[in-house]
Amino acid sequence: MIFAANTLLWLAVLIRSILWLLILVVLAAALLRWFLPGYHPARLSLESLSRPLLRPLRNGLGRLGLPRRIDLAPFLFALLLWFAAALATRAIVSMALAIKPFVLVRPGPWLTIIQVLSYLIYAYMFLVLLRALLSWTGAPRSATWVIWLLRATEPPLRWARRLQPRRWVVDFSPLIVLLALSFVDQVLLRSWLESVAG
Repeated sequence: MIFAANTLLWLAVLIRSILWLLILVVLAAALLRWFLPGYHPARLSLESLSRPLLRPLRNGLGRLGLPRRIDLAPFLFALLLWFAAALATRAIVSMALAIKPFVLVRPGPWLTIIQVLSYLIYAYMFLVLLRALLSWTGAPRSATWVIWLLRATEPPLRWARRLQPRRWVVDFSPLIVLLALSFVDQVLLRSWLESVAG
């Protein structure tokens, strides 16, 4: 049993490392595009690695009618991978904690509620990041999904705008909301792990 739990924990580390490596490759290719000439070998090799990963996402973004001034595909891909890494790691660690015999797991509906709340927090963090990216591109605000996204994320962003000084030129409200949500998630996770450990 202990071997199976440790194997699952190593699997979580491996999956998270691979996904973070993909994030690094895609973001490095996007950043090198701005700073290196088109014939530079580092830029060419990273673009050749990231192009097959980004092609479906670029096609999907083109169908949504977003302007092509800024290539959002690498950043959206990185967000999706970050979200997938977080969910996969959580799920695998939860399974490993359920297998370990020396950890006393008290079954109860509140553990499941805390896990679901944690997943919802991650999903909402993804929506806030998506809205921040869309604000940089000048996306059409008349699209139904954009209107829904604006309505879903505006209340906490309005609260965060009140916290920052008015003379700031850059709107840091998405960052404030992400930090607050991350703090709430860490508090929920810590209480969940303490309850699992007995």
